[in-house]
Amino acid sequence: MYADNKKMNDCAEICLECFTSCTKTIPQCLEAGGNHAEAKHITLLQVCADMCKLSASAMLLGASQHTYICEACEKICTECAEECESMDGAFMKACAEICRRCAASCKSMVSSYVPKKSEQLSAHS
Repeated sequence: MYADNKKMNDCAEICLECFTSCTKTIPQCLEAGGNHAEAKHITLLQVCADMCKLSASAMLLGASQHTYICEACEKICTECAEECESMDGAFMKACAEICRRCAASCKSMVSSYVPKKSEQLSAHS
């Protein structure tokens, strides 16, 4: 439960922006070729996009498991940002920027989460 549902909605929105950015970056990387089109890089972009979409969905549904998903999303977005920053092209820098914003937002969501009493009780059972 959050004191501020706006924070959760804002995080979900940033996650959806990151999903869109990573998804749109994939064909740009394939067109650019070279290290942009390497399987490892394309896979990371796709995994990042998928995780961002899942994270946004979990938050919008109010799933209690969203904290685990947000934590994983933060780590994957950070990794994706680092890789994108290491490559040439304005489109890579733009993707890295939104990945960084998403990672920071997810990290903030995890640290501000206070479980409902029913979640606290089931966690100790």
